[in-house]
Amino acid sequence: VTCVQFTGRSATASKIACSVAPRLASFQAECGGSNAALLLPDADIDAALPHLTMGLCLINGQWCMGISRILVHEAVKELFLQKLLAHLNFNVTLCASHSEQSNFGESNSTSPHKQTRPREEFGENDIIHPERDGHYLVGPVAFEQHAATIRSLIEQFGGTPIPIGGCNSDAGEQRSPCFVAPTIVVDGDPNLTAKQEVFGPVATLHTYSTIPEAVSMVNAADGQLCSYLFANPNGSVASDPFGGGDQYSIDQIRFSLHSGMVMVNCVGFGFGPGDEDEKEHHHA
Repeated sequence: VTCVQFTGRSATASKIACSVAPRLASFQAECGGSNAALLLPDADIDAALPHLTMGLCLINGQWCMGISRILVHEAVKELFLQKLLAHLNFNVTLCASHSEQSNFGESNSTSPHKQTRPREEFGENDIIHPERDGHYLVGPVAFEQHAATIRSLIEQFGGTPIPIGGCNSDAGEQRSPCFVAPTIVVDGDPNLTAKQEVFGPVATLHTYSTIPEAVSMVNAADGQLCSYLFANPNGSVASDPFGGGDQYSIDQIRFSLHSGMVMVNCVGFGFGPGDEDEKEHHHA
């Protein structure tokens, strides 16, 4: 074997790298981690919500660029949480099984589409097309042991877990044992959540008081494939509207985030919600 490619945890990648190094084999790794979404104090919360929903719910939360941690300024925590939960409950449908998820609308489509119309414009006989109309279907994760691991992590994180009810929450106990409801864990242990990738529809919510503190919290992860920065789209400088006097350029902040890539005001590569001209990608 002259070349090895690996996708998975950093610890496993390190072991593989050590094993191939003596014979100088080529090695490439895509390593996940506890990806963070940082909302700066002057970020547009409403504009960020569809992107955060995608980061949490796409592929039932099982994707390498999924969002595990959300960081907001302490002054907007309650407002943000209220808006986030309302948005998730309105735009997420819970499916009892893989078959229900695959049969709902056109969820077998392999190409997600950007948003075309708001949820309230749908008629009772309309089909909701997931990942096209800003609406997401969340069903069971890949296998039962993984679901048990996710539930265990929710307990370990501490804080207050808030599961999302969704538009189709009457399945109740009839859901698959592999099902884990999308969950926001408020005020969990930031040290633990930074070290542990969930790889499921779970994100922890944390607060910061200053931008340097926020950057430090993002960088506390052992490794993260991607981090997300939400900033005022009308300016290149992040200011603190809640009394702080320091200002930081958006470039200064994003280049200080330690991850494989940093994305500004978007989630995903050109297939997420919103118009293409609103997206800005940055590879670190």
